[in-house]
Amino acid sequence: LQNKIEYEFQKQMEELDDQTIGLAVSGGGDSIAMLNLASEWSNFKKKVIKVVTVNHNLRNEAKREAIFTRELVKKMGHSHTILEWKKLSDGGNLQAEASFARKKLISNWAKLNNIKTVLVAHTLDDQVETILMRFTRGSGVDGLVGMKKISKLKGICWYRPLLKMCRDDLRNFLKIKKVQWIEDPTNQDRKYLRVKTRDVITQLQQFGINTNLLINT
Repeated sequence: LQNKIEYEFQKQMEELDDQTIGLAVSGGGDSIAMLNLASEWSNFKKKVIKVVTVNHNLRNEAKREAIFTRELVKKMGHSHTILEWKKLSDGGNLQAEASFARKKLISNWAKLNNIKTVLVAHTLDDQVETILMRFTRGSGVDGLVGMKKISKLKGICWYRPLLKMCRDDLRNFLKIKKVQWIEDPTNQDRKYLRVKTRDVITQLQQFGINTNLLINT
């Protein structure tokens, strides 16, 4: 499994020729796996990686997670920045607002550091969830294509090297490497559409509709 994950990551990174690359890392399993893979890749390829974590201040644990990530990154020998965000109002879609704020903060940080490309840790599972969520919102066929490996937003290239890897494999990869991560408790909170979508995916799997089948379709 370790060799498979490392090989897939290196393959996905082949089209990047930037000397310095940004990484958005939260402290969760997917982004910590990406951090480990990118760290080894950058050492091998003589590249520089700079890591950023956004503290949304939405949960009591958020600051601790940001500090956990900073310690891990520094141990690996890379630079790390924590960006702070505080929500302005109590109304609206909080997850969407936080996501927008995160992209804005990270893109500003990237430009200040002359970084053109930022890696984000979306996985195969995230892709399936995104497609189903767009389906519920009545997206057309274009919307159901899902997330692209490379997208341009706010003057930055957002790059998703883990889109062909699944969440469980990445966590098993971390267990093999004896690397810790922090689970976000909101991943279990059913008030969020993404969490409800995960339940639906579990039910679809009982019908024999697995993630690869959905993605291929």
